[in-house]
Amino acid sequence: MKKLLLLVLVSLCVSVHGQEKKIQSQFNRLQTIKDSEFVIASMVNYGKLLKTNDSLMIINSKTGQTTPVLFPQRISISKIKQVRIKSMEINYLIVTAQTMEKDKSIFNYQAKLFLISIDGQTVRQITDDNFFTSDWVVNKQVGSIVITGQVDVNNNGKLDSSDKNKILIFDLKTLSRKGN
Repeated sequence: MKKLLLLVLVSLCVSVHGQEKKIQSQFNRLQTIKDSEFVIASMVNYGKLLKTNDSLMIINSKTGQTTPVLFPQRISISKIKQVRIKSMEINYLIVTAQTMEKDKSIFNYQAKLFLISIDGQTVRQITDDNFFTSDWVVNKQVGSIVITGQVDVNNNGKLDSSDKNKILIFDLKTLSRKGN
């Protein structure tokens, strides 16, 4: 009887403790956006035990207004870079991020690129869902991003021997892809 009572109490404690608690957010780092009144605050969001995703907030340091950057899915940010070309009136943030697999608690190593307006109001995914980004660079002479990677030809969500190398060129002035 004592063992049964102990088992019931332990089960109750485990089930109550195992419930998902509110997601906690912690500021990770601050970064100024050059030639503007804006600052980027990156945050890490945690569930009960694990990191659930990263998020960004744009802070207007003049007015104190904050704008959360809304991504289309849960992400883990690996790089944030400002691209500013004054002569072409180009001023964006480029974020490299891994996306969270649907219904799983692990991040893909498939990196995606997102283009964000300086005020955080507009978020646009530059790379396709079936594209694995290897590297990227901004050509400031012509105002474009050159992206190298592989296309997941067989759509299995993994890099394998059937996938093809590809180079993408994204025009920052027209906000469109060049070429194929």
